[in-house]
Amino acid sequence: MRPVQKDYGETNFVTGMRAYAALAVVLIHVGGAGLSELGRLGQHLAQVGSVGVYVFFVISGFSVATSYANAISYRKYLIRRVLRTAPLYYFWLAVAAGAVGLNFWGQVFDQRLGAYNWAMHLTFLGFLDYRVTN
Repeated sequence: MRPVQKDYGETNFVTGMRAYAALAVVLIHVGGAGLSELGRLGQHLAQVGSVGVYVFFVISGFSVATSYANAISYRKYLIRRVLRTAPLYYFWLAVAAGAVGLNFWGQVFDQRLGAYNWAMHLTFLGFLDYRVTN
């Protein structure tokens, strides 16, 4: 049985770059868990991860621009993008609110998960208010 492969056409190389960036980010996170204790090689591998974050930003910008360029209209692009990201965002928003508890947010960030906070998150406008972003 042959594995299913997605063909990105002329941009197949981006998938490989994304894999290396993901590995680099994992390496920097693992560095704190003992990778840097393996000597100079381990320290260098852990430090490679800092580049992975920048590569992810570049790949994300490229992917978004390519996706938009291939879209029929801005409206179709936006609808497709929201339908792809919103369900997972709403899921993790619910998990975070349920698992951590409402009291935690009030104590740590001096905020309550009231109607305003929920409205800002559910409409993806939380970035407009620094108190909600945290």
